[in-house]
Amino acid sequence: MSKTGNNPSERVLIWAMAGLLQMNVANLQASEESGAGKQGKNQRQLEQKLALVERMLYQSPLGEQAANRPTELDPAVYEVWLAARLAFDLAVESLEKRHGEDANMSLNSALTFYRKASALNRQAATPEVDFTALISELRSRVNGYRESLERILEEKNIQVSDSLSKNEIDTAIAAAEAYEKQGAADRAVEVLQTLQAAMESELVRIRSGETLMSGVEFKTIEEAFEYELRNNRSNEQLLELLSRNKTLSDSKQHRISQYLRESHEAGEKAMRYREEGNMEAALQALESGTVAQTQALRLFGVSI
Repeated sequence: MSKTGNNPSERVLIWAMAGLLQMNVANLQASEESGAGKQGKNQRQLEQKLALVERMLYQSPLGEQAANRPTELDPAVYEVWLAARLAFDLAVESLEKRHGEDANMSLNSALTFYRKASALNRQAATPEVDFTALISELRSRVNGYRESLERILEEKNIQVSDSLSKNEIDTAIAAAEAYEKQGAADRAVEVLQTLQAAMESELVRIRSGETLMSGVEFKTIEEAFEYELRNNRSNEQLLELLSRNKTLSDSKQHRISQYLRESHEAGEKAMRYREEGNMEAALQALESGTVAQTQALRLFGVSI
């Protein structure tokens, strides 16, 4: 199947020519309205318009392929291109007979048919969705969100919202698997995408300030470090999903990038300190990274 229709230069060519043709149409109408003495000028404008359409039909990537290698095109695309060529041939005939209005109408039809052929060619060239890969990606993301939800809910000793119980999550995953086995991959994707959106909303809710743990005490500094590490990674996941789904101003995005860079550097420093056995410095570094993440989340409108 040809992928000519995805060529950006061809799309530019189409719209550029369309603009020129529209200007020519306006000039023709103005000339006709101005009355006598304009027939020669109209003829020249029509000839220019004819030349533009001819270039589009035969010298654009789609036109060259349709004219010389039509078997490589989708039959529907070629059929509409033929209609454009027929309209062009009628315009040539009308222009030779000095029937300017008929020639102009035929050229407009040729342009319309060519646009349709180009649009059909882009659709035909669009690759099919790899449902197997998409389902695998969605399943992996959903499982990751489920682990995060279960861990955070246990740490904070809170209940998941009534709209998203553990049973409902399991039921949705099972339904997606059943659809996939039945060959209804599109339905499986729909179920998993809906579940993913619900889990993302739940993660945002339970990471908000109203559910934050306070007054937590740990027996050892190692326990405190592990808790802070889980908290840090949970923030990372939340920032990732917010980054995918929210559009911010350039200034806010720049500040968020700075905070994320600070958090990443603090995390690396914390791991080095832990390897060296300096747990106190490791915990302090990790906590500073969590503070940077908190500032980034606030820019997204999430209070931690």
